[in-house]
Amino acid sequence: RAGYAVAEAGDGGQGFQQALETMPDLIVLDVMLPEIDGFAVCELLRRNERTARIPVILLTACTTEDSRVLGFEAGADDY
Repeated sequence: RAGYAVAEAGDGGQGFQQALETMPDLIVLDVMLPEIDGFAVCELLRRNERTARIPVILLTACTTEDSRVLGFEAGADDY
C-alpha cells in the first residue's frame, strides 16, 4: 500500500540472481536459506561490483552473538 515493489526468492541462489536482475534499493535477507545461506549470499552481493553498494539487512531468528558477527563480517549493513 505504501508503493513499494517487493520481490521474493525461494532460496539463496535465486535471491542472488534476482538481485542482479532487478538491482533493488534494499535487500532483506534471511540467514537460514536453502541452497546458499544468507551469509554466503551477502558475501556474493558484496563481491559483485553491481550489487556491492545495495544495503543488506539480515533479518533472522539466529540471534547468537556468533551469528551477528558472521553477518557483519559477510558485509551486512544491519542484523
